[in-house]
Amino acid sequence: MDPVQMLLTALRVDPGDDMAWLALADALEEQGQADRAELTRLSARLRRLRADDERAEPERRMRELVAASVEPCVVRITNSIGMDLVLVPPGRFAMGSLSDSTPVCRDEHPRHEVEITRPFFLGRFLVTQGEYAIVMDAHPSQFSGRNAEARVAGLDTSSFPVESLTHSEAVTFCGRLSGLPPEVAAGRTYRLPTEAEWEYASRAGSDRTTFHFGDILNEDQANFGKRLNRPCPVGLHPPNAWGLYDMHGNVWEWCSDWFAEDYYEIAPATDPTGPSGGNHHVLRGGSWFSTEVGCRCAYRGMSASDHRDEDTGFRVACAVRRMG
Repeated sequence: MDPVQMLLTALRVDPGDDMAWLALADALEEQGQADRAELTRLSARLRRLRADDERAEPERRMRELVAASVEPCVVRITNSIGMDLVLVPPGRFAMGSLSDSTPVCRDEHPRHEVEITRPFFLGRFLVTQGEYAIVMDAHPSQFSGRNAEARVAGLDTSSFPVESLTHSEAVTFCGRLSGLPPEVAAGRTYRLPTEAEWEYASRAGSDRTTFHFGDILNEDQANFGKRLNRPCPVGLHPPNAWGLYDMHGNVWEWCSDWFAEDYYEIAPATDPTGPSGGNHHVLRGGSWFSTEVGCRCAYRGMSASDHRDEDTGFRVACAVRRMG
């Protein structure tokens, strides 16, 4: 077997094996893929650095490689309905906004270090209308030809993100997907990500910038600011350093956590899951309707659990099954 594929398979067994990640980088370099090797080393290093360590230079270099369209080398699986998922290894990051970031919302403070100890798979893309229909046999999206939305007339919207669904409907989708016989056989269980998991994956090592691209978001990097005045197919804009698409804009993403403005003041430092209850659930990532402010990595949106909106969707998280 190709050495790179052998190491990717090994990392499915032990995603937190730093030596295997470095060996993967060496294998990429031996195959003449020096830029991918460097990106792999930087990602592994940044997952282990603390917030007060010297992060500026490795973060800058990582963003430079991403901007040059260097393809991240990631552990990826495709499930029984054709959904791609990317492995998010364990690591630590600084959650919330830097004190000198502008603008900053009160609920983004205090900035605090969080450790994600449990690896998981995360949808490479937002859940699409086509995927939702396969599992739920339903078409809730406002931006669907079935709903006669003029802004998508004549377009195949099956690859658009599903939207206009409540938090409970997103949770129900995860449960039904988990119950499909091929998913049961594979040992895959789906859920919504926590907001800590979401921000960790969105930042992809870029803890000191507003977006994973840097401190400015432009229209080549995300669908936001009502430029299209609608969602667009998933995956049209560049991925982050961990191979995840649309972490800024397109549609808001439901997270599992209840929302509390002061939660960061008492949040656990390890694998936080949010308050035990509340009136609203957390939304992350911004949407096609949002300004640049709402698309920031640290921005915490919220919505009533039974509310549905034409700019709100989700992506799935999946438990890692150890294969050894």
